[in-house]
Amino acid sequence: MLVLLGAALWTVLGLLLTFMAITTYLWLTLSTAVAGSLMMFIVPGFFGLVYPLGSMFFESFGETE
Repeated sequence: MLVLLGAALWTVLGLLLTFMAITTYLWLTLSTAVAGSLMMFIVPGFFGLVYPLGSMFFESFGETE
């Protein structure tokens, strides 16, 4: 059980840090207009990727009635 929790945490943190690295790179290297327009695609894509993982996590470990 702890191994699955650790794997899920590792995956989510890896995705989050990758997202932060990409956004930091965009804002530091590109113009504001280009970085802002790219963020319109990157942010929803990131949440679209992470949402199913969070949903599976809460189904497996979360809410018990």
